[in-house]
Amino acid sequence: MKKPPLQAASLPNPVLCSNSYAGMRAGALPLPTAAQERREKKLARKRFALEMSLMMILVSFLGWCMETVYCSLLAGKFTDRGFLTLPFCTIYGTSVVGIYLLLGTPVKGRLVDLLRRTRMPKWLSVTLSVLVYFVAAALIPTLVELATGWFFDEFFGVRLWSYTGYKYNFKGYICLEFTLLWGVLITAAMATAWHLLHWLIHKIPSRPLFWLSAVFRVVLTMDFLFNFGYLLKTGKHFSLEKLALGLGKLFSLRKPLGGCF
Repeated sequence: MKKPPLQAASLPNPVLCSNSYAGMRAGALPLPTAAQERREKKLARKRFALEMSLMMILVSFLGWCMETVYCSLLAGKFTDRGFLTLPFCTIYGTSVVGIYLLLGTPVKGRLVDLLRRTRMPKWLSVTLSVLVYFVAAALIPTLVELATGWFFDEFFGVRLWSYTGYKYNFKGYICLEFTLLWGVLITAAMATAWHLLHWLIHKIPSRPLFWLSAVFRVVLTMDFLFNFGYLLKTGKHFSLEKLALGLGKLFSLRKPLGGCF
């Protein structure tokens, strides 16, 4: 007895089978959907924001180190710099990250791309890029200094710094010498050190990056709020020297009791 023939609908399509098999052999992956692409872009933006947050904190610390060493050498003794108690000068971090988001670096970014689209010679575009970057690097931190210094002086009667001893200063808030110094230091640092620091932070996995950024932001916010209240009460910030002195006194009180602090 002959078996009934199979229905055509139940037979596999040889073209589809061959294409599927070829795709599996080639290791082809399905194309991402629009939803997946949006999710990946959102995650990339979040990670970039975390990287910039950590870069701001790192630059703030390096700025504090540079300024503290400079001022300590001039004064002949340790001189704590910055508004916060912890070793961070956030004016450095905010200014540098702001310049990067606005222009990029002297060798890569919006400014360089804009000048490359013109028909000018390469040497001229590079020269203009550095000059424009220098002007921006000098003006942006100077404006931040002016706004910050004026705000605390006008509303709280507190001078966080004073350039009255320098020539070409404006009410002690800013001066030409340090404006030019801002331009030189930031342009040089962004052309050399920025890419290395950003590369190192980019190597941090996403979860540790999130927690590092979150912890530092919380700590710095608490430091700012504490010093803001301390400033309103005493007219000055709680310096790192006072913190070290307080810890030293606490340690000396606990030591005779046989405790370990």
